[in-house]
Amino acid sequence: MSNNLAVVILTFNEELNLPKCLESIKGLNANVFVIDSFSTDGTEEIAKAFGATFIANKFETHTKQWKFALTQLPEDVDWVLGLDADQTITQELNLELMELFSSKEEITTSGFYIRRRNYFLEKWIRFGGYQNRFLLKLFKKDDVFLDESELMDHHFYVKGKTARLQSDMIENNLKEDLIFWKSKHVKYAKLQAQEEYEKLLTNPGRLFGNQDQRRLFLKNMWNRMPLFVRPIIYFLSRYIILGGFLDGYTGSKFHYLQAYWYRRTVDQNIFELKANSKKNYREIFFVSRFIIIFLLLYYFNELFIGITGEGGRFYSSFLDQHLNYIRWLRESIIYFSSLVLSIFNYDTIRLPYHLKIIDGVRVGVGYSCLGYGIMSIQIALALSYPFKYLVRRTYLFVGLLIIYILNILRISAVGIAYTEWSNINIDHHFIFNIISYFVIFAMMVIAIRFNEKYENTRT
Repeated sequence: MSNNLAVVILTFNEELNLPKCLESIKGLNANVFVIDSFSTDGTEEIAKAFGATFIANKFETHTKQWKFALTQLPEDVDWVLGLDADQTITQELNLELMELFSSKEEITTSGFYIRRRNYFLEKWIRFGGYQNRFLLKLFKKDDVFLDESELMDHHFYVKGKTARLQSDMIENNLKEDLIFWKSKHVKYAKLQAQEEYEKLLTNPGRLFGNQDQRRLFLKNMWNRMPLFVRPIIYFLSRYIILGGFLDGYTGSKFHYLQAYWYRRTVDQNIFELKANSKKNYREIFFVSRFIIIFLLLYYFNELFIGITGEGGRFYSSFLDQHLNYIRWLRESIIYFSSLVLSIFNYDTIRLPYHLKIIDGVRVGVGYSCLGYGIMSIQIALALSYPFKYLVRRTYLFVGLLIIYILNILRISAVGIAYTEWSNINIDHHFIFNIISYFVIFAMMVIAIRFNEKYENTRT
């Protein structure tokens, strides 16, 4: 292969990842440059053992480090393959690159996108939008540029035409366990929050441009969406619409952490930046966010009921049979209510929409009895108030559990009351709502106090 190709790899303490990365590019016979951020492990020794040129430079941001790296290349380098240390090229990609650069025909494109095969905790993430993630990794040195306004991550942009290669590269970080991943992304979240808060993006992108132009367009749209609402929308779209649930348990963990947890952490950092600079921002934001999240949750449930109800115009048999959480909620309430009634020596028959007490009444458990409206309020409050993570999680799940138990006791009590006193007339919906509201807001007061105490201990 011609020596006008250089491979550039950024490193910092990459003694676990670097050997496999360097081994994968051996067949290219290209000059390799390892740009390091003053590693304290064996990174330098490994790089030199593979014959790579090793250069150390203080790290500020990924973008600045890459700009520095490109200035270190010899003048005769025309093309650059830019890799991270946890990335390797497959044998198929190796052969494709060799064929590309051994051809006597002039390459008229300025850059090539390569499909990334992403791994998380040794699991290949194949769905949720990750099945066709292309990154611009191969480019002409003189045509490439980077945007310094990108503080958290980096992307290569080229002035000329782009194309896609057919083969994959693999991204699999051997250093990464769950603690390492979360710790790294807490740091990333602060940088991304600063970037989004200051709206530094200089390129608005184009919806119908290439992949990076489209990404920039969507990123600018994302920056205009309401905080704390957008992570919910993004996670649901990735996990349900784009099939992230098909990645199994480990994949589900990845989609939750990457699509919701990380982006919610970014939003929390943006919230703190805005709250410290704008008067009454916390109060205004809390109210507006609560209203938006509640309406989204409530009407999403209404929509879901509509598309999982047989006979409806937009009925989905797949959602009804495999993901119908509304039916699961109803059936579990009926099941546990029957267990409560059995404690009081009432025999029951469980039906799809009813709980029948033998020699007694039949209690209907319709959609209005499930409490999803109350639960939507509880979830909206938990997600809207700027709680610390532990306080938020406790308030959210304990509150939902109490509402769920109250509903079971309500259904059981209605069955007993109407069986023993046939002429009784009570508005059990009203009583259940009043008690549930009291629980929600009493817990809210307690959670706020715990949150303040937690913040005081951290300062």
